[in-house]
Amino acid sequence: MNDTPQANQGSVPVEGMQTSGTPAPKRSFWRYLKIILLLIGMFLLGLISGAALGVGYSMKMAVRLLSMENWAQRTIKDYRVQLKLDDVQLKTVKEIVSKYQPEIMETRNKTFRDFGSVLARMDAEIKPVLTSEQQARWEAIKKKRMEEFHRIFKLGPSKTETNKVQTSQPK
Repeated sequence: MNDTPQANQGSVPVEGMQTSGTPAPKRSFWRYLKIILLLIGMFLLGLISGAALGVGYSMKMAVRLLSMENWAQRTIKDYRVQLKLDDVQLKTVKEIVSKYQPEIMETRNKTFRDFGSVLARMDAEIKPVLTSEQQARWEAIKKKRMEEFHRIFKLGPSKTETNKVQTSQPK
């Protein structure tokens, strides 16, 4: 006996049923593969775009937290909102924050400089391992990173920029 369902006399053929003398339509393997690949592509696109947005937001927040720009205003706002300061307390807190801001900024800058000296020692050990071409590329990358770092965190000119100014001045 044939296991394929047969169309009844007088009925409309249904997909998957065999009508008299015609074979049942076969689903194309390639059609399913295209659909699966399309879904995988959409998933990967979403994954990549979500990761890019997440990294961008994280970088923006890190810069905001480490930047001293508007630091005093942000700090005062945090105290005011979280501690529900009255007007007299707010005025006193503003004076205290303003008093300590230069010292806090100097401490932060010193920490960045100390971090930079550790990186310089590490680079000094890595440099002999690199070829001369790699060393040149690495120096260009470091210079670009340092200038960007100083620009973002408002640390003033980098050592390379300071050296340029000092060497260009007449003695």
